[in-house]
Amino acid sequence: PVHVSTYPEQWAQRYIDQDYLSIDPVISAAATNLLPFDWSELSHRGIRVKQMFDEAQEFGIGRHGLGFPVRGPLGDHALFTVTSDASATEWHKLKSSYMRDMQLIAHFLHGKVLELKRGESVPLKPLSAREREVLGWAARGLNNDQIAFKLNISERVVRAYFEGARHKPNGVNR
Repeated sequence: PVHVSTYPEQWAQRYIDQDYLSIDPVISAAATNLLPFDWSELSHRGIRVKQMFDEAQEFGIGRHGLGFPVRGPLGDHALFTVTSDASATEWHKLKSSYMRDMQLIAHFLHGKVLELKRGESVPLKPLSAREREVLGWAARGLNNDQIAFKLNISERVVRAYFEGARHKPNGVNR
């Protein structure tokens, strides 16, 4: 495993010493979610979980957070997190403005860590404009039928674009 963090070293050591990894709902959510999640959506129940979040704030970790799970083509997993001490209103604005960018950064950083770990760079084939368009509509929540209707193409062609978009970066799913 590779761990890269901007958290204070004292907090990282405290986290390890207290074995917070075993009870951290952020880690649990990252293991089961494919999509980004807000830490406020997670259960903060339990004395140790509450203690962990309280101590994190004492070490300067923001009270708000986002988790971005990443799944690589070879079964590798990563988690990119962003925290803030902004007000609830400001946090909502920040999330709305930067969620997509943070998700892209998570995947980019994961790729760079893998490159450094392997000592090589694997060039990715660029996606076509139509592949990007189909993925963009899917990211907005449209299913294959809806994408086909919107682009005036068949569902079979939509699936073909998804397959091309999946294979070019060696993805395991769309």
